[in-house]
Amino acid sequence: MPGIGKTTLAKRLYTHNVIISRFDVCSWGTISQAYNKRKTLLEMLGDLVPLNDSTCSDDELAEKLRRHLLKKSYLIVIDDLWSIDAWDALMRCFPDDKNSSRIILTNRRDNVASYTKRFSAPHHHRLFTDEESWRLLQKEVFGEERFPPELEKIGVQIAQSCRGLPLAIVLVAGLLAKIEKQELCWRKVTNDLRCSCVIADDAQRYMDIITLSFSLLPDQLKLCFLYFGEYFGNGVKVRKLIQRWVAEEFAIGNGLKSAENVAKDYVMELVDSNLVMVVRRSFSGKVIAISMHDLLGEFCSTTCIDQWGPEG
Repeated sequence: MPGIGKTTLAKRLYTHNVIISRFDVCSWGTISQAYNKRKTLLEMLGDLVPLNDSTCSDDELAEKLRRHLLKKSYLIVIDDLWSIDAWDALMRCFPDDKNSSRIILTNRRDNVASYTKRFSAPHHHRLFTDEESWRLLQKEVFGEERFPPELEKIGVQIAQSCRGLPLAIVLVAGLLAKIEKQELCWRKVTNDLRCSCVIADDAQRYMDIITLSFSLLPDQLKLCFLYFGEYFGNGVKVRKLIQRWVAEEFAIGNGLKSAENVAKDYVMELVDSNLVMVVRRSFSGKVIAISMHDLLGEFCSTTCIDQWGPEG
């Protein structure tokens, strides 16, 4: 099931200092439904070694990854694995040297999970309870502030309508955080989203929430969001993304701010709207890298094609 928190849980493990300190090297690869072997290999190698030569064949990249992992204790995360064939192609890159290496897989399909298990049974991530959903919605909208009593009834209804799916909750919370904290405004969002029937097993049901979130963005930020999702949704350093936005003139300076500072504000607005996820922060709390849930990436790809065609 999409949006249940599989990737979030994997990221917490992958970035936990106590866990990663037990391994010599760590690498993350994202598969998604449209598997691109080369893109995945480059992503994983990029976590391990500088990549100065992009002319290598796919087989050469796979062998380079395998050689780099030889005799090392490694932690590998393969996120959003859709097919058995993709796993069969990748597993040859992971040598088993009996040195306590670990591979974490996230996927939506029981047959894939059953096929790939070796030393442990698949972990089925449960849905949130109504109480957990309500607490998450409060935290995402108000942080440590007190939740207004007059919004509690409609807030509980909104949380329950998300049916225990964390992604649905944080996306709706991103919407609520941007509008007036009044019951009438919240009821309008509820009606616009048709919350009673929007959230279901089908991933397409998320698109109403994403579409409404997207519609509330300023026009220039919409371009930045689509560009990020189309080209860097699996993750990118903020510094690189800002450079690309400025080069493409999606972020334009004004009399008060440079283009770079405008782009930094755009990043934080997307973070605050829960449309992107923070992957890494500095010790001071500065956002260093961000990524995007694959459902939002699919929305960006579809929207880009609808607006500019497949070559846009």
